[in-house]
Amino acid sequence: FDDSFKNSLLNAKGILIVFSFNSKHSSNFTGFHLEKIYSFTNNNAEIIFGIEVDDNMDMDMVNYQIIITGL
Repeated sequence: FDDSFKNSLLNAKGILIVFSFNSKHSSNFTGFHLEKIYSFTNNNAEIIFGIEVDDNMDMDMVNYQIIITGL
C-alpha cells in the first residue's frame, strides 16, 4: 500500500471491503489481506467485509473494492 492509502485507512471511520473471486479459488487469502488492512486502521474504525463469488472470473484472479468513509 502506498502512503496516501495508509493515511486514508488510519483516518477512516468506516471501511467496506468486498473480495471477488472464482468459486474454485481458496478464500483463505482474505484473512491475510484483512489483517494487513486492520494493521493500518485506527481502533475506532468500523470495518465490514464481504465476499462475492464470480465463476466468470479467471481462477487465479482476485478483485477487491475498498470504500473508505469518514475521513
